[in-house]
Amino acid sequence: MGSKVKAFTLFELVLSMLLATIVIGMAYYASSIFMRLQEGYSKTNLAQAELVQFKKVMAKDVERAARLELSEGELLLEDLKGGLLISYELGKDRVLRKALLLDTFKLKDLKVQGSFEGQVQESGLADLLVFSFSHAGEPALFRVKKQYSAEELFQLKK
Repeated sequence: MGSKVKAFTLFELVLSMLLATIVIGMAYYASSIFMRLQEGYSKTNLAQAELVQFKKVMAKDVERAARLELSEGELLLEDLKGGLLISYELGKDRVLRKALLLDTFKLKDLKVQGSFEGQVQESGLADLLVFSFSHAGEPALFRVKKQYSAEELFQLKK
C-alpha cells in the first residue's frame, strides 16, 4: 500500500536556494569591498615606498658628490675633477636618475629650487636643493643639503 517517503517539498527547496543565493551575494559584495580597500592601501604604500627610496638615494648621492650643478631640467653630481658621477633628469612628473643603472621616481608636479649660500639660483653650483611636489594629494617638500668644506670650495672655484 501507500507508504510515505520522507522528502523536502518544492517550496522548501526553492526557499533554501533563495537563502543560499542571498548569503553568497552578501559574501561576494563584502569581499569586493575588502579587495578595493586593500588595493587602495597597496597603491598608497607603493607610493610611500618610492618616495622613501628617492629620499635615501638622493641623500646618499649628494653626500658622495663633490659638486652639485643645477641647470634647466637637470641636476649633475660631479667629483672634484669635474667628472660626472650621476645625473638626474628632472621632469614635471618624474625624476630619472642616470648612473650605472637607470632609476625612475614618480613625483607629481615636481619643482626643484637650488640655492648657494642662501641665494636662490636657477642654475649653477648649489648647496641646498628643495624638491616640492604633490604626494597623496597634499603638497610635500624634501630638502637636501650639501656641506662643502673650504678646501672643496677652493678646488671647485679653480
